[in-house]
Amino acid sequence: MGTRARERGLSILACLALAFALALALTGTAYAADENAETKYIDKISLSFTTDKACAGLKEGDLFRELRNASLADGTEETARIKDVVLYAYTEPNLGGTYDQIGSSAVTTAIDPKRHYYALFQVEANRSAGYDFKHEGNDFDTSSVTWTANGKPADGTVNQYYNEYLGAVSIYVPIEITCDHKSTTTHIENQTQATTTKDGAYDKVTCCDACDKELARTHVTIPRASTISLAGTSFTYTGKAFAPAVTVKDSKSKTLTKGTDYTVSYASGRTAVGSYAVKVSLKGNYSGEKQLSFNVVPKKASVKKLSAKKKSLTVTMGAKPTATAGTGYQVAYKQKGTSKWKTVNTSKQTTKIKKLKKGKKYYVKARAYKKVGNATYYGAYSKAKLSKKVK
Repeated sequence: MGTRARERGLSILACLALAFALALALTGTAYAADENAETKYIDKISLSFTTDKACAGLKEGDLFRELRNASLADGTEETARIKDVVLYAYTEPNLGGTYDQIGSSAVTTAIDPKRHYYALFQVEANRSAGYDFKHEGNDFDTSSVTWTANGKPADGTVNQYYNEYLGAVSIYVPIEITCDHKSTTTHIENQTQATTTKDGAYDKVTCCDACDKELARTHVTIPRASTISLAGTSFTYTGKAFAPAVTVKDSKSKTLTKGTDYTVSYASGRTAVGSYAVKVSLKGNYSGEKQLSFNVVPKKASVKKLSAKKKSLTVTMGAKPTATAGTGYQVAYKQKGTSKWKTVNTSKQTTKIKKLKKGKKYYVKARAYKKVGNATYYGAYSKAKLSKKVK
C-alpha cells in the first residue's frame, strides 16, 4: 500500500473518528472498559463479503449494502464489531495515485471498472467484555492479528488516535469488481506491413469497453504480395484508351482487393501505338509499389493481291499503312516447301519482292509496324497467301 495514500486516508478517518468519538461521549453509547477485568486479546479477525456482480450493473449503493452486511467470522458482538465502513476509489492499484473518498452512505453512482476500490472497515473491540488489541507501551501492536477478507489477506493498519479512545482498528480491504465484458472492441497492435518480398504481421486484440481488460489476442501473418500482373500486355489499336485490369495475389494465392490493398495509376493517353506505364501502389496491410507496362500495336494487316512477275512478286496490301495506325509494312515470304522466312520493309501499300526463283511458288504474309522513339511496334501478321509460279 502506498504510504502517502494510506496517510491521506487515515487522516480523513481520524477526523471522522473524532466526530464519532464526541458523539459517543455525549450519548454514552461507547463500550465502557472494565478496569478490573482481565484483558482478552483478539488474535484473529476475518471479514467476509461478496462482490460478484458484473461492473456494468453494480452501483456504489449496492456495494455499500454488501459491505455493511459483512460479518466478523471470528468472534461476535461480544468480541468486536464493524463500527463503520468508508469506500475509496483509487486511480492505481495498491492504494497508489489519486483517490476519492466516496463516503460511508449508499450512493447511486455507477462503479467505474477502470478504477480500484478499497473498503476501510473500522473494527472496534468490545472493551466492556475485556477484549482489546494487543499493545506495548503507547503503541498498539497488531502483528499477531490475522486480517482476511473474502478468503484473502487484507491490510490491517492501526490508527493510534482510534485505539487510544475507541479501541478501533482500520482495515483496508481491496474489492474485486467483476465484469460481464458484454461490449468489446477489437483493434490492431504491433503491425508490420507485408511487401512484395516479405510477409507482414499484426496482433488482433479484443478488449472490454467497460474495464479495458484484454480478452483475446491473436497473432496474424500477412502473406507477401507475391504476384502483380496485368490482364494483358499487348493491345491492338482501336483509337480508344486502354486500361488493362490489375490482379494482385499473395503467396497463398488469395486475390487482394483493389482500393483496400492497392491502388492503380495509368499513364496518360494510351490510345496511340506505343508503350504505357502502369503503377501499382500497395496500401493497408501492404507497402511498396511495382511498375508494369503494356503496348498498343498497329491493326492486323492483310495481303490483297499477289502478282507473279519475272523472278519477282508484286505484293499489294489491303490498305495504306496509316489505316492500320502504322507507318509501314513488313512483308515476309518463303519458298513453298522451305521453312525459313525472309522479310522486306516498305512504307507503301504495294511493294516488289525480287531475286526469286523461276518456276517456284511463294508464301507471303505482311504486318504493319510503327517506330516510336527507339522501339518498333508490330501488329499481327496477316494470313499467309500462296503465289502462282514465278516467271
